Amino acid sequence: MSLEGGVSTPSKAIDALRRLVRERPTDFDTRLDLAELLVTDKLTDEASLVLREALALKPDNAEALRMYAGLCYERNSLEEARDRLETAARVGPADPKSDLLLSRVYLGLGDKHRAQAFYQLALNQDPDLEDKSLSASIGLAESAKRVRIKPAGDEHALDYESSPTGISFKDVGGMEDVKEQLRMNIILPLKNPTLFREYGKRIGGGILMYGPPGCGKTYISRALAGEIDAAFYAVGIHEILDAFLGSSEKNMHNLFETARRNAPAVIFLDEIDALGQKRESGSWGRALRGTVDTLLIEMDGLGKPDKPILVIGATNTPWAVDLALRRPGRFDRVIFVPPPDQGAREEILKLHLRGKPIEDVDAAGIASKIDRFSGADIQAMIDRATEEVIKRAMRSGKTEPITTRSLLETAKKMRPSTTEWLATATDYIRYSNQGGFYDQVKSYLDKNQ
Repeated sequence: MSLEGGVSTPSKAIDALRRLVRERPTDFDTRLDLAELLVTDKLTDEASLVLREALALKPDNAEALRMYAGLCYERNSLEEARDRLETAARVGPADPKSDLLLSRVYLGLGDKHRAQAFYQLALNQDPDLEDKSLSASIGLAESAKRVRIKPAGDEHALDYESSPTGISFKDVGGMEDVKEQLRMNIILPLKNPTLFREYGKRIGGGILMYGPPGCGKTYISRALAGEIDAAFYAVGIHEILDAFLGSSEKNMHNLFETARRNAPAVIFLDEIDALGQKRESGSWGRALRGTVDTLLIEMDGLGKPDKPILVIGATNTPWAVDLALRRPGRFDRVIFVPPPDQGAREEILKLHLRGKPIEDVDAAGIASKIDRFSGADIQAMIDRATEEVIKRAMRSGKTEPITTRSLLETAKKMRPSTTEWLATATDYIRYSNQGGFYDQVKSYLDKNQ
């Protein structure tokens, strides 16, 4: 590395770009150049911040998305890395190195099926990317072959069974704003079909439900199904997708056919944003494109008062959802599920402490100290505190209770998982909210600053 006056040339370039970024708050290209140098110099925290600012200016820039995803992968933020890579694949040109990284991300998330598919997709485009260690880890005994694409035969499509919810809104602590939106959009139309038809309002249809991970999108959807006495089908998009041409479409159609036979029904499609990925190229993209088309056709036929079907598309990354899915008549009703409020945090605490040895646990006091903790964060906090108590019990030879103090001590060592999501959402509110899509998030942040 060349030196000049004791300061490395890259460092001088970084300082110069920093000044330009301060002087040009809307200059995307300069931010991207700065981020690239910061990554090279392993200044990853600053690079992450600069890339977030850049993506707020151009949310669909594939190069910035992929660079940011690489940083997420390095710090083990696998879900964020996956979401960014999938968005980049949807909006940008094919990139085999990104497909290879996505394979590693899915392996880390425990989804070997998707890891294999993207590893093979990467090798189809660039055989030099073969990685024997990764190949062995995802269960491919020998060098990966091309992805097998063939028309789906007469094999039976996936069978879907509704799961009993056993809960209703009374079992959901807090979340009053979400409940009220669901009552107005779903429950009242079902109970007053004539009135709503008179005003041209749909019965059933689609809702896009979004928010930070672990905040209860699935739980509130189950409660909604229980509230309207409907069959509930919880299906992850990865359960529908199949690399064999035609299978994904059959799986999607079969899901809706099953729901129609058992209507009223609620279909909960988790990770709906994954359908926007690589619709334009590659073998996996062909499956996605056909699956999206099938979903849209099925949704266009919903809203019949005699057999109402509600489709809830859930996502942690609403900015990655295909615009075709948000058109009128599809997922055009949007509900933000925020981190649990005080009442909800209390209820979650009591739920996860049930059956455990406790002593003088002040649920309200603890809940007030864990603002912005998701439901998953609260469960993790209790699990960690329980592990420490078990260690004490093993040393003392007697049952040791979980106390307020032990829970608060554990909470102090944790950081809410919603923090990064809310920071990203803030950037989208600032730069990409012309249509008011993020107004609900803005309202939440205004009340909880």
